[in-house]
Amino acid sequence: MEETKMSEDDSVNEVESDEESSSESVDEEIKLSQNFITVLQKISSDSKNYEDYILLLDIAHDLNDLDKIRQSIELFSKEFPLSPELWMKYLKTEVIIAQTEEEIDNLIKVFKKALDDYYSVDIALEYASLTSRCSDKQAKEIWDDLIPVFGYDYWKGRLIWKAWRDDYMKRETDQIEMIRKVVKKFKEELLLPLHEMQLTYVEFREFLEKFGDQLQKPFDREAFEVEVKDTKKILQKVKPFESKLSKLDNKAHHERVETFKNYVDECSELEEEYVQVLYERMITACCLNETVWKAYIEYIQNRASDWAPLESNKSKIFLQTDLDIVNRGLRNCNWSADLYIEKIRILETKKETKEKVQLVLEEATQVQYKSPDPLVKVWIEYLTYLVRSTNFNEEKETEILRNNFNLAWNSLGWQFGNLADCDCEILKFWGRIEYSKLNDHNQGKQLWNTVMESNDNYLKTALWIEYAKLEHQYKGTDAARWICKRALKVHDLNDVPSMVSFWLRFERCHGTLESLKACQSICEKVLKQHNRKFSSNKRKSDNFSKEKDKEPNENKRKLPEDENPQHKKKFKEDTKEAAPKYREQEKAEEMEIDTTKDHVRVFLSNLDITVTLKDLQDTFPEINVVNFNMIAKGKGKTGFGYAELASEVDVRKALRLDRRLLSGRPVFISPCERDKTHRAHGFKYSTNIEPKKLFVKGLSYSAENDDLQKLFGPFGKIVDIRIVMNKFGKKKGCAYIEFEEEGPVKKAVMKLDQIEFMGKKITVAISEPPKPDSKAPQPPITQNSKQMIARTEQKSRISFIPASVQKSNLTASAPPSSQPAMSNDDFRKLISK
Repeated sequence: MEETKMSEDDSVNEVESDEESSSESVDEEIKLSQNFITVLQKISSDSKNYEDYILLLDIAHDLNDLDKIRQSIELFSKEFPLSPELWMKYLKTEVIIAQTEEEIDNLIKVFKKALDDYYSVDIALEYASLTSRCSDKQAKEIWDDLIPVFGYDYWKGRLIWKAWRDDYMKRETDQIEMIRKVVKKFKEELLLPLHEMQLTYVEFREFLEKFGDQLQKPFDREAFEVEVKDTKKILQKVKPFESKLSKLDNKAHHERVETFKNYVDECSELEEEYVQVLYERMITACCLNETVWKAYIEYIQNRASDWAPLESNKSKIFLQTDLDIVNRGLRNCNWSADLYIEKIRILETKKETKEKVQLVLEEATQVQYKSPDPLVKVWIEYLTYLVRSTNFNEEKETEILRNNFNLAWNSLGWQFGNLADCDCEILKFWGRIEYSKLNDHNQGKQLWNTVMESNDNYLKTALWIEYAKLEHQYKGTDAARWICKRALKVHDLNDVPSMVSFWLRFERCHGTLESLKACQSICEKVLKQHNRKFSSNKRKSDNFSKEKDKEPNENKRKLPEDENPQHKKKFKEDTKEAAPKYREQEKAEEMEIDTTKDHVRVFLSNLDITVTLKDLQDTFPEINVVNFNMIAKGKGKTGFGYAELASEVDVRKALRLDRRLLSGRPVFISPCERDKTHRAHGFKYSTNIEPKKLFVKGLSYSAENDDLQKLFGPFGKIVDIRIVMNKFGKKKGCAYIEFEEEGPVKKAVMKLDQIEFMGKKITVAISEPPKPDSKAPQPPITQNSKQMIARTEQKSRISFIPASVQKSNLTASAPPSSQPAMSNDDFRKLISK
């Protein structure tokens, strides 16, 4: 009884244990399913995280759910190539399940997809095992994929050839055909330097002893022995490399790459197919090393143009182009700027459309780079491509080119702030193109001024020399000489002797005797100051070293930069002499001025720094300009000075010619008043309502005075029309129309406000200029505006580009903080605008 009772209790306990185990299993399955859904959601919001796909596939395998495994594999392979290990784990499951001819057909497609990702003999052997359940047609398709590629593998290629023989000899019913085909394949295999080829040779001899007498033509063993002997010589050269590769640690990526490259270089006797297989093995072993992809692309491009695989070998791997390989490379190294650049060049070589090249840039800009340098490289390559493909006789195409330069500079600034393109490579490139291809020398100069203002570029002699050469080539000798003078006024220029040498050579080649003497005089002073400073610094350095040598050993230590007094002094000097500051070093030239003639002088500002007396006389023929002194530079891009006129009548005429364009800039003309304390500080134009004057905005930039005269003239007599321009001579899209009486003003407002004029809707109102000291009410500071302020303080990139070279149609590309991130479609519209 007791035994029976105990048995019953044990049964009950086992049942309870099974129930608990089952319950735990269900709970675990539910938890895994929830995790699977969570990871799927993460992937849908961010499809570029490789680790999420790994996790998703692991969960699917833990669930042992084939549908989820297939779903995971499909999602994974859309974004990234799968490693051979991941494919193998999945394929082994599918090989077991596939039974029908249709299932095997589908599985063959999956195997091909797996082998497209990476070279793997293990997957190839698993693929070969599938032939035992295949039809003759399917088996032939499999062997056509495997033999020509994986039969070249040094370590396991022999297994592929043997698997083929075993399968073929079972299928072929014609004995003579079977013998002939097997002998042919043995010969192909034995002419390859493969591991344990001696064992293959023994098998071949045994086969010949068994079936050789059935061959229609006797086998020439002696001739074949000679060929095998040559292969063995190659094998002796190959073995050391293969042995070294097999012994390398898995993490020795650099050494592995170097070994593969030396392998290819030193074994020149190898067939092209064998070499290409080596490259396939290399990229499989080091798929995240961009240099191996570049080496593979270079090999394909440099391979003999007339090379082609054998007719019997049409494997996909040997039919790859450089474009196929760069696309594979970018699936592995989507962060590689060099591969994006390579793809742009390949597409250009193949004469593909601009849209296809543009897509490469779009892909690169979607990558989340940690530093701006890779993206700067891609942008420069794309801009270089645009320069080569732009028709500079077409205004629309040149506008697109400028817009792309602008977009490149600003988008980098919004993404990386003050770290973006610190060397201003894009602006330098843009400036060179403005000078040379676009023939807008003023814009080129403005861009180079901006380059010199940025970071510490103003200290770099090489940039000053290049700037001077550009100015000389496109604007003349005086312009280049001015740049040389500016450069030598920079405190702490990094190579003063080179700058001096350049200017002296320049004057000897292009200057006059007077300009050469003036140059020598300036250069002598600068060199003396430089040598004095150099000697002083050297003495200080020597004394400092001697003092350090006298110190006890325990006190000897290198002062950190932030504690070093010399460094502190240098830092203060450098801070004080920041980029914009160098302009203030160009002080007014000392000269004797007869102030008694000020009543016949006017003050001119916003001048191009190259303006001469003749330029003024040509631009203002209504007045008699007898003399002109350019006193100094303004804020980097403009000059100002005093023009002496023939009479006071000419002065009054000149003041009425204020803002006439000269060298693309409106000249600001004011009365001559040298004492700043006596100058009028009032606002130049009226600050009250002007009942006889209209303010018109929204105008087309092509609108001229004559166009406005035709539109507003019918309403009454017009006294003056002034189209508003910025200081660079670019129209702002607004104008002032002054009538002789008030009546026409009101009529014009009623009739013309909000009408369409020259393709744009204009606004017409009575003029009421703002007070010069008035301030617009400020909006309350919110969290969003604080973030915007922080971003703006970090770096206002758009302010780095002169207003005259910014384009209004790029305002849509606002910083990320002010609008959602651009989609590919948005980006595409911007870049091709």
